[in-house]
Amino acid sequence: MHVYVLGAERMRSGAEIYRPDDIKPFTYPPGMALMFMPLTLLPHDAVRPL
Repeated sequence: MHVYVLGAERMRSGAEIYRPDDIKPFTYPPGMALMFMPLTLLPHDAVRPL
């Protein structure tokens, strides 16, 4: 879950979502990050139970 939300946060900020140097890199199609964009508006503690 963290990987998807991180990809969405990076996409929202205009940063590169594909960073191979990450421990768990985002390797999914960009559409997956788009689907998680609404979760980036919530606090991290609220996203975890979802």
